Amino acid sequence: MIYRRDIDGLRSIAIIPVVLFHAGISSFSGGFVGVDIFFVISGFLITSLMVSEIKEGRFSIVKFYERRLRRLYPALFVTLMVTSIFCAMILTPDDFLYFSKALLSATLFLSNVFFYITTGYWATPASSNILLHIWSLSIEEQFYIFFPLFLLLGMRLKRGGYLKIMLVIFFFISLFLNQWAAADHLAAAFFLLPARAWELLLGAILALGVLPVSSRKIWHEGAGLLGGGMILTSIFLYTDVANSLGFTMLVPCLGAALVIYAGMAPTGPTFVSRMIGVSPLVMIGRISYSLYLFHWPIITLWTYRLDRPTNNMDIFLWIISSLVLSYFSWRFIETPFRKSVYFSRRIIFVSALVGAMVLTLFGLFGVTSNGWPARYPELALKFWSAAPVNPRPQCMASKAMVTGNQYCTYGSQTVAPTWALWGDSHSERLVGLLDEMASSRGIALTYFGHGGCPPFGGIGNIGQPTCYQHNQQALGDILASKTIKNVILSGYYSLYLEGRFDLLDQSKAVDVLTDQRRQLLSREKMIEVYGNAVRSTVSSLIAAGIHVHLVYPVPDTGFDVPKAMVRHLMAGQDPFALTVPFEQYKKRNQVIMQIFDELPDSPLLSRIYPASVLCDSQSCRTSDGQVPLYHDSNHLSADGARLLVPLLHFE
Repeated sequence: MIYRRDIDGLRSIAIIPVVLFHAGISSFSGGFVGVDIFFVISGFLITSLMVSEIKEGRFSIVKFYERRLRRLYPALFVTLMVTSIFCAMILTPDDFLYFSKALLSATLFLSNVFFYITTGYWATPASSNILLHIWSLSIEEQFYIFFPLFLLLGMRLKRGGYLKIMLVIFFFISLFLNQWAAADHLAAAFFLLPARAWELLLGAILALGVLPVSSRKIWHEGAGLLGGGMILTSIFLYTDVANSLGFTMLVPCLGAALVIYAGMAPTGPTFVSRMIGVSPLVMIGRISYSLYLFHWPIITLWTYRLDRPTNNMDIFLWIISSLVLSYFSWRFIETPFRKSVYFSRRIIFVSALVGAMVLTLFGLFGVTSNGWPARYPELALKFWSAAPVNPRPQCMASKAMVTGNQYCTYGSQTVAPTWALWGDSHSERLVGLLDEMASSRGIALTYFGHGGCPPFGGIGNIGQPTCYQHNQQALGDILASKTIKNVILSGYYSLYLEGRFDLLDQSKAVDVLTDQRRQLLSREKMIEVYGNAVRSTVSSLIAAGIHVHLVYPVPDTGFDVPKAMVRHLMAGQDPFALTVPFEQYKKRNQVIMQIFDELPDSPLLSRIYPASVLCDSQSCRTSDGQVPLYHDSNHLSADGARLLVPLLHFE
């Protein structure tokens, strides 16, 4: 296969936005499409090489996988091994446990499946998910388990026309599957091969000549300009991964295919091919694989140790260190292993097996040791050893509960519930203590809990498919109850308007407010819908003679409190001195508190202010001088929740 400088240049056009997007440079808001461009490039190059070898009678499955190992595994092993060592040095036990599981999945090229299973409301934040980027490599390797056999069989049966038709059919099936999944199954649309295969198949279809090469250079010039424009448009105008799946992702992928097609002109390089074939871009393209591997662990491990927002100097150092390490990886790891003169096939397969075993043992150690807590002093472990807040975590709503009216009752099991607790995971902070109190007082409480779901009728969460239905079910059940006379409403209210608050990770969450149509709303519309839902829910409950205990927002800190306390402890600083500005709390919750404050007073409305026990006029504390009051950046620990319960007058 003839070497094409423009494809290395296209690799650089793919990797540069990815790195800058991950570094938090806002002008590259759609930089995530670089991964999709890589998929198209991979499908084209690998298919082109296989087709050439099959036609010449030189294709071998063993040789194919040898080439894949030479290309991918050496740099991947070094990245995973070095990252594992650093993680063992600095990660907390819970994060090291999660990393160890991610390492095992990466070793088996199942990262995408692992992150699909573990993603969602309780997912580890991207800023501390150190192997998150390996999901794309897993997609590729899973694809190339079956595709070479399919291609070989199709070409040897002399059914080239049928082969092209079949690939086009599979392309559209996968594309429409991605579009369908993007509506209600975001994680599947993003992480799983069936919904991503169309991007690799697009490159394969191009390699098989479904779009014939034109002898008129103007067609290739036009294709290159159009494709380049499509890529740049998506890089600079796309803003959200969740809203860029399905048909929307056709823009950068078709753009990449058109740029590749432009470079196939028989009359010489096109303008775009020459532009992206300049030496600096070609060089970055050559190191793009190592750059992809190294940049994300550098960013995440760097930010993991910070107790402050990142700045421009951090970004500059991330990029420089990533480029330097990537060059050395390409020069001294990738390049030698690709050449059979240095390493025979036997050495490649044996070393890959040994490397996989080493990584597997490392991962198993992290899992079986429960994150290796022996690395830390006893006081640090105390910060992480908060008692569980919910004795029955399975009682957070599932679809079966929503559709089958199977919500859990806490406290006494011999009397009808007179109290209800309705909310998201912030309400779950209270349920364990309320369970104890209800049991001791001979009363019962029904828990209407759903993660990532604000506790008001008429609204839902774009990232939680059953949220709207759950809220309608909860409100209906409470109003229909003949015994429930008190309802506690508790939620992470700011999440659904402002996104997650993380000083180190400014990306917005998928958990955003929506109505029954489950469509994205403008901020103004979200505020309107939110206000209407709060007013309607509270007034409906009060009209039914039910006492509403409205819990105002719990202060966000913007950082994981137990981890920050441990970092301060290990640095010889006072871990109990961590506070957050009270003004920060008021600013983040300004909209929802205004909605709450404007509710008319009523004997059946009690306003519960967490800030009254957590804050003074200047700051909000994060510990009580002995233990953290938070489980993470926003969820209270059992000790923190214990401060709120007396405010509820639960009796």
